[in-house]
Amino acid sequence: MSGLTLRSVRKNYGDVPVIKGVDLDIAHGEFVVFVGPSGCGKSTLLRMIAGLEDITGGEVSIGDRVVNDVEPRDRGVAMVFQSYALYPHMSVYDNVGFGLKLAGTPKAVRDAKIRDAAKVLQMEHLLDRRPAQLSGGQRQRVAIGRAIVREPDVFLFDEPLSNLDAALRGDMRMELARLHNDLGATMIYVTHDQIEAMTLADKIVVLDAGMVQQVGSPLELYNNPANLFVAGFIGSPKMNILQAAVVAGADGPVLQTEMAGGGLAWCPAPEGLPVGGKVSVGLRPHALARDPAGPVTGEVRLVERLGNETLVRLALPSGQEITAALAGQEQIEPRQHIALGFGQADLLLFGEDGQRLTA
Repeated sequence: MSGLTLRSVRKNYGDVPVIKGVDLDIAHGEFVVFVGPSGCGKSTLLRMIAGLEDITGGEVSIGDRVVNDVEPRDRGVAMVFQSYALYPHMSVYDNVGFGLKLAGTPKAVRDAKIRDAAKVLQMEHLLDRRPAQLSGGQRQRVAIGRAIVREPDVFLFDEPLSNLDAALRGDMRMELARLHNDLGATMIYVTHDQIEAMTLADKIVVLDAGMVQQVGSPLELYNNPANLFVAGFIGSPKMNILQAAVVAGADGPVLQTEMAGGGLAWCPAPEGLPVGGKVSVGLRPHALARDPAGPVTGEVRLVERLGNETLVRLALPSGQEITAALAGQEQIEPRQHIALGFGQADLLLFGEDGQRLTA
């Protein structure tokens, strides 16, 4: 197994830049997730690593070998696709071993590897079936088994769970996490689903418009987003973003926004911001709680009861709406007026350029 290094990697389609200079270090054995909205370049970047897309500029190295001009089959990677890409006329056994057969692997060796992979994936009882006789989750296991038998340096997953229903996605996430722990392999996983990213990754790479916005552990990105894009993308429900202005206070500039019908000064403005400056304030839905004397008041527009928590969509006097994730089974109804509180430490501040500010 090997790590992976990207240096100033770029991809253009004609004159249109799609990947705009990505630098990244992935250590041996890490589970790294590329996450971002549709069209951000995450699948393109994965295909460049696999050798399925040409590289316009920069270097891709697997281990200590630059692989820019190396054929996909010789890179030491195995890719699992969203569509499974199984041969319908072949059994599971033959699908898993097809690549080994093409490579001329002796039959006894091939058989041992197929059965070892089936054991790891708990699908020994499926080896005689054909793809049409399998569920979506079972087909995905077969596709992963086909990757395992190749014993690659790096596993690449391109949105492998997006065709599954919600319950199966949850099951397969646990399967992939277990597989990573069992194999200790380097894995790179592409998804647009930030919940998958948060639950699977050792390290998340957040991409937008072909550029890396931030790299870090799931909790690092959740607690300390580098900019507004990461703050709004990581976390479910999404972070609330409110607009605030810097106004003169008795002891210096403070931040003020409209949350309770009038201007409410919450906290000192970050150093260096002039009176009249604008700031975006981030507040996680889970940071809000019922508080009769709380500064956040408004009319309930929507209530979602999830059992362990209650999601409330609240319209503020300013007209803006925010989401609160309240613990337990709160007795709240639409059109009710409620008040919520939060801790000052829960506020995240961002400048007019969208970058994180230090209070």
